[in-house]
Formats: sequence, structure tokens, C-alpha cells
Amino acid sequence: MKEKKIKLGRLLTNGGSAEAEHEKRAESFQKKVLKSAFWFFLIFFICGLISRGMYGAILPRVGVESPKKMSLTHRVEAEGSIVENKRAAVLAKEGIRIEAVLVKQGQSVSKDEPLVQLDLNDLESLIEDKEIEIEKSSIQIKAMEKNQALAAGEKAVNQKRANEDYENTRQKSDISLGKAQDKINEAKAERDSFPPQKEYVLQAREQDEEYQSLLKNLEEKKQQLEEIKSREAVSQEEKEEKKNEKEQLKLEIEEARQALAGYKESLTASLKQEWERKKEELDENVSSLETESRQASLQKEEDMRMAGRAVEDANREAAADSSLELARLEKRELEKQLEAYKKIKEQGGKILAPMEGDIVEIHAIEGERTGDNALLHMTDREEGYRFSAEITKKDRKYINIGDLTEVKIGTGEKVLSDIPVETIEESKEQEGIYVVSFPITKDMGRLGDSGTMKLSAGDGEKNLCVPLSAIHSDGIKNYVLLAATNQTILGEELKAVRRDVTILDKNESTAAIDSGAITEEDRIIVSATKHIKEGDTVRLLEN
Repeated sequence: MKEKKIKLGRLLTNGGSAEAEHEKRAESFQKKVLKSAFWFFLIFFICGLISRGMYGAILPRVGVESPKKMSLTHRVEAEGSIVENKRAAVLAKEGIRIEAVLVKQGQSVSKDEPLVQLDLNDLESLIEDKEIEIEKSSIQIKAMEKNQALAAGEKAVNQKRANEDYENTRQKSDISLGKAQDKINEAKAERDSFPPQKEYVLQAREQDEEYQSLLKNLEEKKQQLEEIKSREAVSQEEKEEKKNEKEQLKLEIEEARQALAGYKESLTASLKQEWERKKEELDENVSSLETESRQASLQKEEDMRMAGRAVEDANREAAADSSLELARLEKRELEKQLEAYKKIKEQGGKILAPMEGDIVEIHAIEGERTGDNALLHMTDREEGYRFSAEITKKDRKYINIGDLTEVKIGTGEKVLSDIPVETIEESKEQEGIYVVSFPITKDMGRLGDSGTMKLSAGDGEKNLCVPLSAIHSDGIKNYVLLAATNQTILGEELKAVRRDVTILDKNESTAAIDSGAITEEDRIIVSATKHIKEGDTVRLLEN
């Protein structure tokens, strides 16, 4: 037991010593870990600094500017020359042969100085030809005037005859219509006086002999009967005889009555048919006469229309004939030409300068004839000279009438300053080109001298202006790149951020842009050490 306790004590003693040793080793290990971690992070930090420095060294460096408020100045420069202020054309009558040109291009001439010599022999021949043409024209005009007078007389006769025919036609037509109306009136009167059928039948029966004879026979028989009835009969024999006579007469009366009735009926039917026929004839006669009257009226209208047309034709103005007036005008023109030829002949065939000036262009060619074009063009020295230069449509908006210009004439050192622009006109020969001009005095240069015009013009103050180098384009839109701050795990960085812009105006160095995309606080990239694009990380150039 005692040995066991001794062994246990030893074990406990050894166990405490091991635990202490373990704790000592653990503490030593922790120190080593902390030391290693310290050196690891120290080395990592140093490497990070080295890496960041190297990374920053390879980044493009950019120069930035904020938009500024300023006025853009546009400089316009154009080449030009001294031209005449007024050009005069020297003309001559057409068709005269040119013998000699007496001046040269660029030559100064005085007023009435000979410029061109015309062929006097040719001029004399032209004068004779014009005189013959004038004589022919006079003869032609007299013939035309006579023919016009004859035509006027013939027209007057035709007018008179047409008016007479018209009046005769009217009178004959009126007479014919009047007679036709009289016949109609007579026929109507006859028709209206025709008795009614019953009356016509009664009148006709009264005039019919057979009817009257039968009627008379009946009346006589009736009278005989009355006489027999009134006769006295005394004896039986007389009475018997009277009776027989009465019976006989009654039979005869009945026969006479039947004969009269039968004839009356036949006669009445015949007379009615006769009345209807005559009545129809009377109506037809009236209708026929009215038809004839209407036809006569239509014929009158036709005859009057034809006669009226004849009057119109006679009074109608003849077709316009300008041949006589044209002949007179032609004669007057020939006389003017003749007068011009004679005036040139009086000057010895010379064409004189109408004013003092310089010969600009010569069109006359010796040996050829004058035409309707100018023989030559010359300046009018009294009108002075002008400097004229051409500018583009883009520069036109920067120049206004009255703006002061600077002009250098030729290759000399002489510079003319503060000359106001007088005219700005669109070129007739070239689209989109404008001609700027202003007067100059003759001591400033000679006709034809070239020079350079310069002018600076402002276009008003703009709010947001940046250097032209800050403007980029993708072929569709213009844009600028901003240097914008971006937060990363390594700290703050600058990124190139795109902003689309609208250019309001620009000159050789500066552009004015719309205020909708950027502000005065934005940092616009205006330069870079290498090409940059949207999204690139950049560094600022150090001052």
C-alpha cells in the first residue's frame, strides 16, 4: 500500500511538471505565431506600397480644367482683290467691221479718248444699204396704207348692204305674218259664225225642196180633210160619199206623213253628216292657217337670224393685222440705225471713251464685225474702287455690315486698318459663298491688286467654355471625359467618365457647350500622357 502511495505521488509529481511544460510550449508557440503574423503583414504592407507605386506609375496622367465663362472670339481671314466700284460697257452699232483696237487691257484712258477704230469704207457701204432699206420700207408702208383704206371702204359698203337686207327681211316677214294672221282671223270668224247642228238642220230642211213639197202635200191633205169634215151632207148618199172621202184622205194623209217622216229622217241624218264635215273643215282650216302662221314666224326668225349674222359679219372687226405698224416700227429702227452709222462716220469711225477710267476687258477683235456684246469694259474712275473678298457660309455669321476690318494689300508692309464692311452679298456663281466688299481710295492700291482681309468678331459671352482639346467624337455624338473620384479597396481613384455634350459655338482653340451635361465644378480632361477612353483609371498631372 505504501508503495502504491509512493508511486501515485510520483505520478502526480510528474504530471504537474508535464502540464507546466505544455503551457510553456504553448506560450512559446503563440509568440512565434504573432511574430510571424507581424512580419507577414509588414511584408504584405510593404509589397502593397511597392505594388501601388508601380501601378500608379503606369497610369495615364491627365490635365484637367473646369468650364469657364468667357466670350469666344472668331478670326475671319479671306483673300481678295481691288475691283472697280462700277464697270461700264463700251458698245458700238452692230455689223461694222473693226479695223483696229487702239488700247490695251489695264490701260488708263481719258474721256473721249479713241478706243476702237472702225472700217470707214465698210461703214459707208452700211449707210447706203440702210438708205435703200428705208426707201423700200416707205414704199411698202404706202401700199399697206392704200390697201387698208380700200378695205375700210369695202367694209362700209358691206355694212350698209347688210343693214338694208336686214330691214327688208324684217318688213317682208312682218307683212307675211300680218297676212297670215288676217286669214286666221277670217277663218275663225267663219268657224265661230257657223250655226249649231240643230239650227243648221232646221235651216237646211227649210231650204230643201223635196222636204217642203212633202210637207206641203201633207198640209194640203190635212186641209182637204178639214174641208170635207166641214162640208154638210144631207142625203145618205152624200153622207156615205163624205165618209168614203174622209177615209180615203186619212189613208193619203198617213201615207204623206210616213213619206215625210221617212224623208225627214233621211234628210236629218244627211244634214248632220254634212254639218259635221263642214264644221271639221272649218276647224282644220283654222288649224292649218295657224300652222302656216307659226311656220311663217319660224321662217321670220330664221331669216332675221341670218340677216343679223350678215350684219354682225359686216360689222365684225377684221383680224388684227400688225404688219403696217410693224413696218413703221421697222422703218423707225432703220432710221435710228442710219443715224447711229452717220454719227460714227462724223467721228471718223472711232469709238470714244465715255468716261475717264481703266480698261478692264477687251472683247473687240480686229477684222471681225461688231455684235450686240460690248466691245470692251472699263472702270469709271469717278466711282472709285472696292476691295472684294469671298468668305464661306460658316464665317458669314461672324461678320456684319459696319464691322471694322484690317486689309494688307500686296506683299508690302502697308496695312489698312479700321475699314468698315459696306456690303455682304451671296455669290451668284457659287452656292454657300458670300462676297464681302468695302470702298477704298485709289491711293490704297491699284486695280487688280490682291490682298488679305482680317477681322475678329465676338459672338457673346458663353457660360461653359472648354479647350477644343477636351472635345471628342464617336462619329455620331460629341462628348467630353470627366476626371471623377471612385472609391476602391486601395483607396480613392480617378476614373474617366463620359458626358455627351452639344457644341453651341467654337473657334480655333475653345468650344462653348450646352449646360445640360456638365457644371462649372466638373473637372474636364483637356490633356493626357496617353490615349484614354471612358472607364480608364487616370492620375492628375502634377504641377
